[in-house]
Amino acid sequence: MTRCNTMKKSLTLVLALMLAVTTGAGAPAAALDRDSDQERVRRAFENGEILPITDILAIVAPRLPGEVLKVELDLRRYDMYYEVEVLTPTGRVSEIIIDARTGAVVEVDY
Repeated sequence: MTRCNTMKKSLTLVLALMLAVTTGAGAPAAALDRDSDQERVRRAFENGEILPITDILAIVAPRLPGEVLKVELDLRRYDMYYEVEVLTPTGRVSEIIIDARTGAVVEVDY
């Protein structure tokens, strides 16, 4: 298995765990918010409304080359965005924000 494939599978697993795991800490209302966010993301993914992480990484690679450090799915009121942190070949940590539904690059912080 290539390093790229291993990284993609690892990131897919990390994202899946981030979406699936909730802690019991905090107020009950906060737990309900996390559960509703988790359900919202699951429904959107199952319905094909948001792109899978592999598609997002394919969009990021040519625009911001380097090693992916972290991927987060940011839920906003009506939209969802992938925030991807990349360690560039020059040693700088940069972030790129991708619309989870369309794959459009929203912002790049070099």
